[in-house]
This record gives sequence, C-alpha cells and structure tokens, in this order.
Amino acid sequence: MVGKAVADHEHLQPISALKDPMPKLSAQLHTPAQLRMIAEERIRCSTAPVDPGWSAGAQALRSLHGLASIPASASEALKLLHELQVHQIELSLQREHVDQEQANYLALFDLAPFGYITVDKQRQVVNVNQMACTWLGILYDHGVVHHVEDFLASDCRQAVLDALVRLHEGSTGETFAMQSRANGRHLQVQAAITPNDDLVLMAFMPIDFPLGQ
Repeated sequence: MVGKAVADHEHLQPISALKDPMPKLSAQLHTPAQLRMIAEERIRCSTAPVDPGWSAGAQALRSLHGLASIPASASEALKLLHELQVHQIELSLQREHVDQEQANYLALFDLAPFGYITVDKQRQVVNVNQMACTWLGILYDHGVVHHVEDFLASDCRQAVLDALVRLHEGSTGETFAMQSRANGRHLQVQAAITPNDDLVLMAFMPIDFPLGQ
C-alpha cells in the first residue's frame, strides 16, 4: 500500500507523540556504585518502585521469607532479600535512563531544523521528521507503508534510488539533489548509513534556502 503525498501540511504528524518534547535528563548513566547508593537510599526511604517486570519470583520470595523465619538461616536470608531489592532498583534506574535517552533522541530528531528521513534496504521509510514533512509538502501517515520514491518527482527518482544502492554496497556517504513530487521543491541531500542498523539517514534542506528561515 502506497502512502499519499498531500500538499497541505498544516496538521503534520511528527515521528513521536511526546507530551514533553525535551525531557529533562541526567548528564550520564550512573556508575554501579552510584546506582547502588541510590537503590539503598530508596529502600531506606521506602520509595522503591514496584516493577513487576524485574520482581523476584513469588516462589523464591516465599522461600527466602521462610528461611528468614529460621534463626539459623535468618541473617543470610535477609541479606539475600536485601540484595535482590537493591538489584531490582538498579535495573529499574538503568531502564529509566534508557527510556529518557530514547525520548530525547526522538525529540531531537523530530524537532531538528533539517529534514530527516530514514530508509531501510527495501526503500521503505522508517522515520520522517516534521521539517521533512514541511519541505516535502506531505502529510505522513505512520499507519501506511511508504517508500521514499513515493515522495519524489519522477525525474529524480532513479538517481536517488541509485545513491541508496551505493550506500548499501559500501559508500560512506552520498550527496545529491531531489525534488518533491507534492510541491516541486528542490532539495539538497546528504545521506549515509546509520550505525548498527543498516538504515540510510537522508538529511536535507531546500536548495538556496535563505539562512535564518
């Protein structure tokens, strides 16, 4: 199913639907010692989060509580229970950090002052940001499969597709021009393979675009 390119772009659909487009993030991931200190503090203050995804199994907890009620094994059982709690909170903190970093990446991508499109090996559009929608003159429907050529004027399609092939064959970068099918705008593109995922990132802006606009 082919996506539709629409000239009117008053209601652009961004890549993400973030309530807070620029979430407040910690400067860097905590060290193991810092994670443990925070986890210990949360346990002392009884603010440890309930996270079923990382909770110890019910049977294991029952066994540990049973051992804790026996004087001979109580000390070791309580220590192990405490370590399980600390480990659970440490994992939860790491997940919070990853979630925040991902939200920040999505916001930076979506709100960038350049047009960004990521395309897979089958030429299918994976992500597109707000500025790309504006300059291409499209409404992007994330529920529909789009291919990059759907957005391009016929005269430039083959050149763009050839550049994508060269990138997947090992080219370190491609620079080319393309034209929007929807509004006829000419765009200057720099494209490269993204690290680790074999997607092509196309970054572009209009040719002769005045600075400050």
